[in-house]
Amino acid sequence: MNWYKQYLKIAGRKPWNPSPEESEKIIKLYLAPPDGEGKSVEYISRLIGKPTKTIKYFFDRQNIPLRSRKEQANVFVYTPSDKEIKTIDYLYALPPEGVGMGVQEIAVKLNVNLGTLIRWFKRTGRPMRTLTEQAGTERSRKRQSDRQKQWWKDQGGFENYLRTRPTQQQAINYLNQFLSRVKATRGMEAMRSIQNKYMQIIDEAYRDNLVTNLSNDPLQPTQNS
Repeated sequence: MNWYKQYLKIAGRKPWNPSPEESEKIIKLYLAPPDGEGKSVEYISRLIGKPTKTIKYFFDRQNIPLRSRKEQANVFVYTPSDKEIKTIDYLYALPPEGVGMGVQEIAVKLNVNLGTLIRWFKRTGRPMRTLTEQAGTERSRKRQSDRQKQWWKDQGGFENYLRTRPTQQQAINYLNQFLSRVKATRGMEAMRSIQNKYMQIIDEAYRDNLVTNLSNDPLQPTQNS
């Protein structure tokens, strides 16, 4: 870490000096069991909000040797609690049993090193999806979310359009465009249900001349019926 010491000198900055209590906590986190918890530098860096080079220089000044990645993998064995195991299984399982997250997403959510979580999956015999399979799952979740957003956007858009009091033919033309989007995002069954609902609204509104006369809301007749 001589380069970092030189950097601090050139930049005119002082090295990070945590309190004695903080120092004891950080050292205990890093030391291998049974003297400590065997956490990695990256984990400690995320935990206390300091760059990894700052943590490494702190250990260097404390004469604590740093472990390689391979040594770290042998020192720290990830053992989640029963509650955490249930959470991991639920997040990883595909819908409808779970959320369908990838291992990387779960690692970020639980603040666990990705390599550590992958080794835990392998050690416990849990099957892992390939990158291609996971990419398909994420696209599926995104498409489902996009369809739901488009559905609400389309429905609100059609009702707002009716409140502008178009002619009956204009309303029918707009409805046909709306139904084509519903069919693409929600399917044929949803389209037919919406078609019946809004054709009834249009028929009642224009039959009673409510769209072109006094009503502020062409949906009102069906709400009172």
